[in-house]
Amino acid sequence: LTEDREASAVVEASMDMPCTNGNSGCGLANGVAIGGEGVSYVTDSMMGRVFRVENGEMELVSDDPLLNWVDESFPFGSNGVVYDERGFLIVGNTGAGTLLKIDLSSGDAMNIPIDGDMGGPDGMLMDSIGRLFVITGTTVYVLEDNDDEWTSATVLGTIDIDRSDYGESATTGSWG
Repeated sequence: LTEDREASAVVEASMDMPCTNGNSGCGLANGVAIGGEGVSYVTDSMMGRVFRVENGEMELVSDDPLLNWVDESFPFGSNGVVYDERGFLIVGNTGAGTLLKIDLSSGDAMNIPIDGDMGGPDGMLMDSIGRLFVITGTTVYVLEDNDDEWTSATVLGTIDIDRSDYGESATTGSWG
């Protein structure tokens, strides 16, 4: 986020996310990814949508059905999100336990098959060499793209999180 008004727009997004009936306040802004040139992308976990925030304005990117929650006992859909400069987002659907690739030009979503089971993805982080870290509460999955621009992925390994903690987000920084 490059300006205070962009940060404010993302913070206010959870209060202003429109309902499907045109009212506001139905959504839950959750995951945030920073794209190029001050653009951010925000997931709406309650309504299964992704928004683009730029210059303080919010615009719907996708409401593909794959972003929606699947079980009324756990109404949580689109959650963690990372931006890829090749023109797509990777979004975790916590309730469905899936990773999705969202095309930024069309808004279409597709499942990203992985070689193994994974719990409900929450926070996500893409490192500088393209590995995707997916937090699922008590486990961090480390994934790599199968050289197909994230139409499939391989689990490189897992990192267990202490059971007394519950991981929900990730960040990078320098140690020391």
